[in-house]
Amino acid sequence: MSRILKPFTPLEQDILEESFKEIQGMIHKIVLTHHQTYGGDLDDLFSEAQEIFLMAHMRHDELKSGLTTWIHIIVSHGLQEYCRQETRRLHGCKNVSPVPIKLEAKKKRKDLEVLLSQVGDDCKNIIYLILFPPKDFEEEAQRQKKPSQWKNFIREYLRFNMKWTINRTKKAFDELKRAMEEL
Repeated sequence: MSRILKPFTPLEQDILEESFKEIQGMIHKIVLTHHQTYGGDLDDLFSEAQEIFLMAHMRHDELKSGLTTWIHIIVSHGLQEYCRQETRRLHGCKNVSPVPIKLEAKKKRKDLEVLLSQVGDDCKNIIYLILFPPKDFEEEAQRQKKPSQWKNFIREYLRFNMKWTINRTKKAFDELKRAMEEL
């Protein structure tokens, strides 16, 4: 759903970038929860969430609510509305609601929440890298044919693009492996 936004001044762009960096994790979690609950294309949902963030940030009134509360409410409701519109568009029906919550999706979300609560920031970064890949990561990942190549690809990406040391990468993967075994 493309919206026409007025051009931002350099100061407004800086403010938006800083705000987005501060609450990017929250937006990722909202998108992931929405995806697990209702389905849909993860890239489309994240793109939509970014647009909703821009609109919500511009309409935010500091006297009425905190920024994170406001963004959480507006992005959550915006994604629900986006899902409704997509369902209507695809099915040609005026009163179709999003797909109901499935028990399996609830269990997967719960498992992911448990996993995220048990691991450190480096492991969370690896998980978010896989679930919400940056464009350059995603393009290179398309070339990886075998699952056995993924671990090495992620390690190389962390080392060369994110400047992680070999030791830091190894510790993060070891911690992630232990946490996965405990699930």
